[in-house]
Amino acid sequence: MSADPTITEFFDNYAAAFTECDISAIAELWQFPAYITTEGASAAYEEPQAFKKNIVQLCDFYQRQGMAYAQKAVLQTQPLYPRLVMVRTKDELFDGNDRVITSWEHSYIMRLTGTGWKAIAAFADGEIAAWRANGTPLGED
Repeated sequence: MSADPTITEFFDNYAAAFTECDISAIAELWQFPAYITTEGASAAYEEPQAFKKNIVQLCDFYQRQGMAYAQKAVLQTQPLYPRLVMVRTKDELFDGNDRVITSWEHSYIMRLTGTGWKAIAAFADGEIAAWRANGTPLGED
């Protein structure tokens, strides 16, 4: 299924918020409780404050790796139920010379709410693998 333009816009906004490290804007794109999982760890965030703490650490990590900006492209959208979809994205982080620092695929479960699309779960195995392959395991630099 091709991407709904509002989902594409959601991920454009998501990448822009990460580029600016706008923690509040990132959190606004999530519905709580929010769930993030990888092969090695999982976390459920009941409230935005704990989630924001995690995002601050992630943005700090990205900046230490030289991120100048982030991009996300929607690769696939799979409807699960009315107003609930799974979305797969290609994520890329670029340095100040427009070179890709690293890239990965990410999957999300999203719900259409009264205020637009909100992420409710993220499957970040691809990101963890990409950073490990770069020699800079996420959270271990």
